[in-house]
Amino acid sequence: MNTDWQSFLRTCGAELQGDALLHFGNPARELRAIETGGVLTDLSHLGLIKISGEDAVSFMQNLFSNDIKQVSGQRSQLSSLCSAKGRVLALFRIFIHAGNYYLQLPGVILEPTLKRLRMYILRSRVTVADASDDLIRIGFTCPESSHDPASLPGKLPEQADDAAPFGQSTIIKISNTPARYEVIGANGEIKKIWQVLAAQATPVGPQPWRLLDIRDGIPNIYPPTVEAFVPQMINLESLAALSFTKGCYPGQEVVARTHYLGKVKRHMYLAHVSGEHLPAPGDTVYLDLDNQSAAGKIVDCAPTSNGGHDLLAVLQTENHEPGQYYHLGKGTAALTFKNLPYVND
Repeated sequence: MNTDWQSFLRTCGAELQGDALLHFGNPARELRAIETGGVLTDLSHLGLIKISGEDAVSFMQNLFSNDIKQVSGQRSQLSSLCSAKGRVLALFRIFIHAGNYYLQLPGVILEPTLKRLRMYILRSRVTVADASDDLIRIGFTCPESSHDPASLPGKLPEQADDAAPFGQSTIIKISNTPARYEVIGANGEIKKIWQVLAAQATPVGPQPWRLLDIRDGIPNIYPPTVEAFVPQMINLESLAALSFTKGCYPGQEVVARTHYLGKVKRHMYLAHVSGEHLPAPGDTVYLDLDNQSAAGKIVDCAPTSNGGHDLLAVLQTENHEPGQYYHLGKGTAALTFKNLPYVND
């Protein structure tokens, strides 16, 4: 984390462990805040990769699952890097800031993703670099109507994935319900934006923001789930994170075959599990009481204000019917399923 930004967060009441933001003094209150009002958070736990150079666009177009030519100063996108077998190695949001392309993804997989990307550079005129400390990134859920437009440096984007200039910074709308935004920019301007937003939003640590990702049905890939899923399993088609017309990329034949032959046997679902059990990405989901029938795998999970955890899990579609007893192991409660904010394709 940028050291000057870290000092600023401390003055705002942040509690950190090393470079990592934990919370702003009351984790339980922060989880409740996402149910009752706007929240504001630092996003330094997410890594940032900068891709620049004359061949940046062609380099990414030949590697990623989505059409990089659709990314502009007005549009971000979700995309993925896949293995030759069509398994997702990394999932990221791509956006443009100050004329350069950036990939945002969980910090814990930044280094292996950087290593994989650099393997493909060869003679391409492109630079791939860790830019995690170069730009400050914050997220907030405050509705547009709650702010005086004159107190913010620009207009909020209207639709999910839209981007726009925000003073010298860039703002992206992450999701529509709740309206969720991310701002990317330099230290000085982001501090001013934070202070404006903090007057009406509750500062929170990374867990509430992760919970909002989960409820929006936006997956993240962590070390235990690298190469665990093909893109359709984690609903990337429904999230407009796949292109079937852009041309070849690693794993494209497997992904296209799955799409055109209609053989997606697993999808990602949103669920809640109560109790003291602490689920984690990569954990197995079971369908019977004897733990013999592995029905799927957890993609992501986060605690909720009412206890237990909300989670995203990839499950066999044919078994996902009302009344089925899904659980996380002996002694754990049954999963209760919720509706995602989109329809699985």
